[in-house]
This record gives sequence, structure tokens and C-alpha cells, in this order.
Amino acid sequence: MSTQERSQNHAMTVQNGAEPVVWLVAHHPLANDYLMSVIERDPSITVRRIGDKIPPEEELGENPVLVLDNGSLETPAQDYMRRLNQRLNDVRYIVLDKELEVYKVCQLMCLGSHGFLTYSQVEDSLALAIRAVQSGGTWMDSRVLQRHMRLRKSERDDITSGPAKQSLTIREEDILQLARQ
Repeated sequence: MSTQERSQNHAMTVQNGAEPVVWLVAHHPLANDYLMSVIERDPSITVRRIGDKIPPEEELGENPVLVLDNGSLETPAQDYMRRLNQRLNDVRYIVLDKELEVYKVCQLMCLGSHGFLTYSQVEDSLALAIRAVQSGGTWMDSRVLQRHMRLRKSERDDITSGPAKQSLTIREEDILQLARQ
């Protein structure tokens, strides 16, 4: 992102009345430090860490964005999100994980995730994903969005409440698509 684009984004957030605040949930100290350093490269994003206790809703602010490092959480992001959704309103999540499994990402979307990045995408895309999610958008692979949009309501309900089913990996999805062609 160019300096001019950052300035425009910063001006927009100031016009809207609030600086963006992102809450980082990563329980591994090295992951926490690394993710903090990546986010802090964008001087217009304020990042705070969440330890073992989630701050009260007033402290999180309106429409908070939580970046969840699924690889370092003690419980899967899905369980973490279910608990938070019972307590908080209008939370936006960005989930980080090692791979992009279509079923898992669809499940996370049904639970309120607006973004998903693999660890290999963090360096280049985390700040952009935060901006997109804070402005009400999403940040996900287009194949995952297409699959999510094709789900019926009953399938979405099964995904959010049921146990994880066997799913195809992105590579398996690609191979299946090529075989169909």
C-alpha cells in the first residue's frame, strides 16, 4: 500500500470519528510479537493484545475486530467465537491458520468471521484484511466465498452447530474442478 493510500485511509477513519483498534488473540509469545510487529507497520491501526480474559464490551468498543491466531489458541477458533458471540454483539473476526480448508472457513464465516488468512499471507495482507473488515467488508479466497454463497440455510446451520465433517482441501477442490472441466 502506498503512502498516499495510507493517508487517504487514515483521513477516512479520522473523518468517521475513530481510529481503528484491533484486538490480537494469540497465545504463543513469538506469534504474538510477530503479529504485533506486522500490524504496527501501519501507523494508523492501533493494536491491543487480549490475554486470558476478554475485556468488557465497553473497552472493546463498537464493532470490534479480533484477529485470532488459530494455531496458538488453546481451543479452536470456532469454539472461541461461539463463546464470544454469546457475550458480545457485532464482533468481526479475522482468523489466521496454516491452511485454507473450505469447510472450516465456511464454518468460521457462519460464526461471524469476516476474514481468513493463511500464515503465508500474513506478511503482505494482514493490514489490508484489517482495513477491509473494519470497513464492513470481507477478506477471503474467492473460491471459499463462492462455496459459502452456494450453501443452503440448513447446511449453514449444520456447519455452525455440528461437528466438523470431512472436507476437501483447496488443492482437492482445484483437482475436482479440473476433472469437471
